[in-house]
Amino acid sequence: ASLIEVEDYCFEKGLGVSGTIGGKKYYVGNEKLLSKLGISLIADVVYQIESYVNGGSSVVYLTDETHAVAYFVLSDPLKEDSYNLISGFKKSQIKTMMLTGDAENTAEQIATKLGISDYSSRLLPEDKLNIIKELQNQGKKVIMVGDGINDSASLSQADVGVGLKGSMDIALSSCDVILLKERLTDIYNAFLISRATMRNIRQNLFWAIIYNVLTIPVACGVFYPAFKITLPPMLCSILMGISSVCVVTNALRLTVLKIDSQKIQKESILMKKTICIEGMMCNHCTSSVKKSLEALPNVSDVEVSLEDKCATLNTNDESSDALLKAAVESAGFKVTDIK
Repeated sequence: ASLIEVEDYCFEKGLGVSGTIGGKKYYVGNEKLLSKLGISLIADVVYQIESYVNGGSSVVYLTDETHAVAYFVLSDPLKEDSYNLISGFKKSQIKTMMLTGDAENTAEQIATKLGISDYSSRLLPEDKLNIIKELQNQGKKVIMVGDGINDSASLSQADVGVGLKGSMDIALSSCDVILLKERLTDIYNAFLISRATMRNIRQNLFWAIIYNVLTIPVACGVFYPAFKITLPPMLCSILMGISSVCVVTNALRLTVLKIDSQKIQKESILMKKTICIEGMMCNHCTSSVKKSLEALPNVSDVEVSLEDKCATLNTNDESSDALLKAAVESAGFKVTDIK
C-alpha cells in the first residue's frame, strides 16, 4: 500500500491531530475532539464504543469537519511482570500512583488489575507535571516511569526519571535511568540496588570515621604524655591496610545482592466461553463472527457453529463479556447469552 500525503499537519494538545488529504480536512483524536467539532454519534455506535471502553480499551476517532468516518479500538495488554513490580514496591512500603491520559473506565480497570488504589485519568502532560511538583512540595521523592512524548516533562521534573526500552527519543533524553531490557521488574531491581548502595556508603563512612577518630590521635601521640599510649608506624600501616580491606569487602557485598532476574508471570486462568448468537445465515456470517473475535486480545481457539448458532473460544480473565459482545455485534449480529 502506498503512503498518503498529508498537508497542513497540526497537533492539538489534549485533543488529537488534523491534516488535509486531497483538499479535505480530517481529524484523528478523542471524544473531546468530537465535542469541539460538534459531531455526534448514532446510538448503536455509542453503545458499541461504551462496551469497548468498559472492557478496558481506548477509542480513537477519525472524522472530517462534519461527520465521524471511523473509530479505532486500541487495547494494550498489561505486561505480565507489572504485577510483580507493583507488589515489590508495596512490600517495600513505597506508594505507587498511576497517571494516564486514558478514559476513566480504562484507567479504573488497569488500576484494579494491578492493585493500585491511587490513580488519575484524562490527564494532559502539564497535569502530570503539576501532580509531581505537588508531591515534591510535600517533601516526597518521586520516581516517574514513562515512555512517551507526553511524559518527557514529568520525567525531567521527577527526582528519578526511568525510561523504558523503545521509548521516544525525547522521553529518553529526560531520563536518569534507561532500561535496556523489556523487563519491568528491573525498575524495582534498580530501587533495591540504589538503596543497598546508599546503605553501603553510610556503613563505610561510619567505620572510616570511627577508625580515623580513634587511631590517628593515638598514632600522633596525643595520649602518650598522660597514659603512655602510642602506636608504632608499622602497626599503623597494618591497621590502614585492614581498614581499606574492610571497606572494599563491604562494597563487594553488593555483588551478591538478591534481585529479581526473571520475569515473574501472573497466573493466567484460561476459560472456555460460549456465545449464543442470532442472525447468522450462512458460512460468510460465521466467518465474519470468527474474524471479529480473533481480533480481540487474549482470545484463542475460536470456533463458530452455524447449526448451533453459537461461538466457542478460550480466553483469560482479562477479556470481559462486554468486549466479546461488542465484537460480535460490530459484525452485525445479536448476542443473546454468554456462558
